[in-house]
Parts: sequence; C-alpha cells; structure tokens
Amino acid sequence: MKFSLIICTFQRPKPLLDLLRSVKLQNVYPNQILIIDGSLNDDTNQILKNNSFVNLEYFKVSPENRGLTKQRNVGISKINIVSEIVFFLDDDVVLEPFYFQNILQAYSDYPDAAGVGGFIINESQWEFVGENYK
Repeated sequence: MKFSLIICTFQRPKPLLDLLRSVKLQNVYPNQILIIDGSLNDDTNQILKNNSFVNLEYFKVSPENRGLTKQRNVGISKINIVSEIVFFLDDDVVLEPFYFQNILQAYSDYPDAAGVGGFIINESQWEFVGENYK
C-alpha cells in the first residue's frame, strides 16, 4: 500500500528530528512525508536542510494557516495522488520500528476500516508531589 505521512509542527525542530529519525528506521517507509510548519522562525527548515530524509517535502504555512486543523488541511491538499492511506503524527512522537507495518496490516485485515490508530507509551517519569504543592 502506498501511503503518505503528514506531520504538522510548530517551533519544535528537535522533537521533529527525533520523529523523522524513528521514521527512517521503519521497516516500511512512507512514499511521501509532508512537513507542514507553522513556526515563527526558520529553525525547522534549517534542521531539515542539515539532515536527509527520503520522500520528504517541506511546506511553511502563512500565519492564517497556522494551527493543527488548518495545517492538516494544507497537508491533505499536498498528498500524492497515488497514496491510499494517510498517516497523521504529532511532531513529538517517536515510533517503534514496526509501527507503519502494523497499521498497514490492520487495513489489510479489515479493508472496510475507515481509520486505524496506534497506542501511546509514555515513558516520562514523574512523581506525585501532593495536592497542596507550591
């Protein structure tokens, strides 16, 4: 199955780079990666220029197209016509190596599915500090 990946970002070039590095390690790779950037500066574009990712296309949106929903709509308007499936990922996600393969398998197993999602493992460590913490 041919698929596109849309990643909307805003002012988070380092987490985006971590995500793209995890995409690079996938055993099934996107036919198209669309970065839709609403950032106020050029840091995201600069970090992408300094790193190479196959099939990546970068788009900086105008101020009126900033915001997750608007940026996703921009991404959808740029999808390659041969893509059968569109993935949306947040810019701070890091993928397990078989993420795309597992999602695509779900579509093969359930061809009438309108959407498929993964699950989140939050590896952040935190400690409850009580109700009255100041």
